[in-house]
Amino acid sequence: MCVHFVLHVTSEDNLSFHSYSVNSVMSKYSARPPAIPTTLLDDDVVRIIRWDFEPGADTGHHTHGLGYVVVPMTDCHFLIEEEDGSRHVDVAQGMPYRREAGVSHNVVNAGSEPMSFIEIEYK
Repeated sequence: MCVHFVLHVTSEDNLSFHSYSVNSVMSKYSARPPAIPTTLLDDDVVRIIRWDFEPGADTGHHTHGLGYVVVPMTDCHFLIEEEDGSRHVDVAQGMPYRREAGVSHNVVNAGSEPMSFIEIEYK
């Protein structure tokens, strides 16, 4: 089963929209506080989203429809949950990495401090 929803995030002076497809595999994970996405730019070329995570917060299981680059704004201590298992990944502040479209995972802040990163999806 796949559920599609649009998440609306409000800030002081803007309203952001971000679409996700969430699979039933999400039920394998315990309830956690949600990470907060803020769309900074969405045009014909890129979508740029800032993700903010309190300790233990997660994105919810999702599949990326676009290739993307992540730029950590803080040191990030990720727990990456995939259908076939999970792994811990530490990425230093400012050290970007790239992934292809089709990545399917849940991203969790496994650290004891808040973390954030910028995700740049290329269209």
